[in-house]
Amino acid sequence: MSASIKAGLNNDMHLMTDGVTRVYIDSDGNVGIGTNSPGALLSIPAGESSTPRFAIESATDNNDFT
Repeated sequence: MSASIKAGLNNDMHLMTDGVTRVYIDSDGNVGIGTNSPGALLSIPAGESSTPRFAIESATDNNDFT
Protein backbone atom coordinates (compact mmCIF):
# COMPACT_ATOMS: atom_id res chain seq x y z
CA MET A 1 0.00 0.00 0.00
CA SER A 2 1.21 3.48 -0.76
CA ALA A 3 -0.03 6.79 0.59
CA SER A 4 0.54 10.32 -0.66
CA ILE A 5 -0.56 13.90 -0.37
CA LYS A 6 -0.98 15.71 -3.67
CA ALA A 7 -1.40 19.43 -4.23
CA GLY A 8 -3.64 20.13 -7.21
CA LEU A 9 -3.45 22.85 -9.82
CA ASN A 10 -6.47 24.70 -8.39
CA ASN A 11 -5.10 25.06 -4.85
CA ASP A 12 -6.76 21.81 -3.82
CA MET A 13 -5.34 18.89 -1.85
CA HIS A 14 -5.81 15.15 -2.24
CA LEU A 15 -5.07 12.55 0.42
CA MET A 16 -4.50 9.31 -1.44
CA THR A 17 -3.96 5.62 -0.77
CA ASP A 18 -3.13 3.11 -3.49
CA GLY A 19 -3.38 5.90 -6.08
CA VAL A 20 -7.01 6.68 -5.22
CA THR A 21 -8.14 9.99 -3.68
CA ARG A 22 -9.81 9.25 -0.34
CA VAL A 23 -10.08 12.81 1.03
CA TYR A 24 -10.30 15.94 -1.10
CA ILE A 25 -9.98 19.53 0.15
CA ASP A 26 -10.90 22.24 -2.34
CA SER A 27 -9.62 25.81 -2.51
CA ASP A 28 -12.64 27.03 -0.49
CA GLY A 29 -11.78 24.68 2.39
CA ASN A 30 -14.61 22.25 1.67
CA VAL A 31 -13.70 18.65 2.53
CA GLY A 32 -14.96 15.67 0.58
CA ILE A 33 -14.66 12.10 1.80
CA GLY A 34 -15.48 9.76 -1.06
CA THR A 35 -16.07 12.67 -3.46
CA ASN A 36 -13.82 15.02 -5.44
CA SER A 37 -16.46 17.76 -5.57
CA PRO A 38 -17.55 18.66 -2.04
CA GLY A 39 -20.47 21.08 -1.97
CA ALA A 40 -20.31 21.92 1.74
CA LEU A 41 -17.78 22.23 4.55
CA LEU A 42 -17.97 18.42 4.88
CA SER A 43 -19.40 16.25 2.10
CA ILE A 44 -19.83 12.49 2.45
CA PRO A 45 -21.94 10.91 -0.30
CA ALA A 46 -24.81 8.62 0.68
CA GLY A 47 -24.15 4.93 0.33
CA GLU A 48 -26.28 2.42 -1.50
CA SER A 49 -26.24 -0.19 1.27
CA SER A 50 -27.58 -0.26 4.81
CA THR A 51 -24.03 -0.13 6.18
CA PRO A 52 -23.38 3.24 7.87
CA ARG A 53 -21.04 5.53 5.90
CA PHE A 54 -19.58 7.01 9.06
CA ALA A 55 -19.86 6.77 12.83
CA ILE A 56 -19.48 9.34 15.57
CA GLU A 57 -18.21 7.48 18.58
CA SER A 58 -17.45 8.25 22.20
CA ALA A 59 -16.06 6.13 24.99
CA THR A 60 -19.58 5.34 26.25
CA ASP A 61 -21.85 5.57 23.20
CA ASN A 62 -21.84 4.61 19.51
CA ASN A 63 -24.08 6.62 17.18
CA ASP A 64 -24.04 5.46 13.55
CA PHE A 65 -25.31 7.70 10.77
CA THR A 66 -26.12 6.72 7.20
